[in-house]
Amino acid sequence: MEIELKRGEYANFLARVYRLEEAIGQYLFLKWCNDTRTKIRYKKEDKKYTPLVDARDIGEDDINKKLEDNFEDLAYRIRRRKPSRHPGVNKLTEFIKSHYGYDPEENKYKYAIKINTKTYHALVKHLYGENSKECKLYENIQKIYKKDDKNLRHTTIVAHGFKGVNKDMINEMLAKNEINKDIEEFFTEDIKNKFYKKIIGEDVEDNIFDKINNEIIEYLNNI
Repeated sequence: MEIELKRGEYANFLARVYRLEEAIGQYLFLKWCNDTRTKIRYKKEDKKYTPLVDARDIGEDDINKKLEDNFEDLAYRIRRRKPSRHPGVNKLTEFIKSHYGYDPEENKYKYAIKINTKTYHALVKHLYGENSKECKLYENIQKIYKKDDKNLRHTTIVAHGFKGVNKDMINEMLAKNEINKDIEEFFTEDIKNKFYKKIIGEDVEDNIFDKINNEIIEYLNNI
């Protein structure tokens, strides 16, 4: 996505920002599960649940679907009133009850959970805390493209619309979110650097993906 930003391909950049938002939500949730030793189970191809597995062992495919399966299993245990002694599981059941429990239209508890960026935001806030560095990072990503009902990504061809987007429009969105920085500076300092240094605990200079990106950008600049 840094390459799209450097080349001025802003619609594609916003598409990748949205994917980054989802990926960091996935990463932060699975990291929390790993740190708290909260295991996960999900449905296999035969629709039967796997045994409980460590978060690091669920693989890279269909992560959203696997997490939906896990929440569905937890919701079943809530309905059956099967309590858990594991503090991590209890934290997740609290989340389900507070965000997806009661359906006023049908006057019953449904616990139907769809995993998306909105869900990840709520999860990160619930698991890490509203003022945590993890939650602030997640919200900073959103500030690149949306404010209230204004969503730059939705207006472009990579989402639901056909409008163009340019650097000035993204900078204006940042300003609406009270960020007085150019998008390139903001992305580098407040997204990439903080993710590596504060969340993962690595220096950006040591990251192999950053080295590859720098080599590609240098090559493109010399064309």
